[in-house]
Amino acid sequence: MKLAELIIRIIKSDSKWRVVSTTATLTRAIPFDLEAVLPPIGSAVTARDAAWLTLDFWIDDKPKPRVGVFWRSNPVRDRARRNIVLKALLETGGTNFEYKGKSGAWSEINKPAFSGITVSDAWWPAGQQPDLQAAQSEVRAQLQRWNGYMPRIIRTAAVASKAGLIRDVRESNEF
Repeated sequence: MKLAELIIRIIKSDSKWRVVSTTATLTRAIPFDLEAVLPPIGSAVTARDAAWLTLDFWIDDKPKPRVGVFWRSNPVRDRARRNIVLKALLETGGTNFEYKGKSGAWSEINKPAFSGITVSDAWWPAGQQPDLQAAQSEVRAQLQRWNGYMPRIIRTAAVASKAGLIRDVRESNEF
């Protein structure tokens, strides 16, 4: 089994997540409950309109092999509405969303990435094949990690999607 196939299989085995799209090097996933509250503003022809914010597993085998895991805002039809949701996720505590680039630059980028980490250093040495058993454990651990943040992420996204104002997210009684 190849690493990409393993990642897809693990995501599909978690009842809280679904695979949005795949290539040989990228698998995009979204929790069902998050997709249910995001505004339907995505513009990808291959994904549902509300599946514009995905947890991505990216396989990069050159120059040093690695697997990166990060949230990606994919192209949307309404950037202002997207930015309201993303700003709420970044500014509301407990979501674990962070942007590592220049402050505020994410709002001008077509496909900004958040909370990225490389997860494969211990199990994919340079010049070797990845340890698929360790990779399986890591993918499961990443899904579980984000499952732990998901109640806060979902509440924040839901309030931001409905209210349209970050102030409303902070003052909401839903938290």
